[in-house]
Amino acid sequence: MGVDEFGTPWLSFGSFWDGIQVFELNQDGSRAGNDLTRLAWATQIEAPVLFRRCDFYYLFVTWGLCCPGEGRSVDDLTYRVAVGRSDDILGPYVDKDGTPLVDGGGTLLVQGDGVEWAAAGHSDVLVDGDEIYHLYHAYRQSNGAAQLRIAELEFDDEGWPVPHAP
Repeated sequence: MGVDEFGTPWLSFGSFWDGIQVFELNQDGSRAGNDLTRLAWATQIEAPVLFRRCDFYYLFVTWGLCCPGEGRSVDDLTYRVAVGRSDDILGPYVDKDGTPLVDGGGTLLVQGDGVEWAAAGHSDVLVDGDEIYHLYHAYRQSNGAAQLRIAELEFDDEGWPVPHAP
């Protein structure tokens, strides 16, 4: 869920096959109206996070395959987090190169390193005072075990989140 500059809550959600969408909520948490807006699309996408900082809304999404098991080995995992931003909560969200997220764009933020971590994804953003943190889970390369990871989320001079190690 994200909140716009007027305090209006919005619920973002997405499926692996149909992309990321959002709709407005009433203050009591019920759905406001029937409008539905697509924010991002990719062949394997889920876990949206809407986050407002300064004059931008950021949309964090997770691409790829997660979860070893059910015929998937740790070497098959491609889970990774990408981000886009917009000056409006309804988008359009674009990556650092200007590619719209509805067209498969996204600036990579974190992924597995193939050494210690096989994949990383399904994130959230936490603000604690002046500090901003990126929370996500990553799978160990050695055995596929999932582990909560927390990284300080830094932003560059242009206001983009800085990619970080898993």
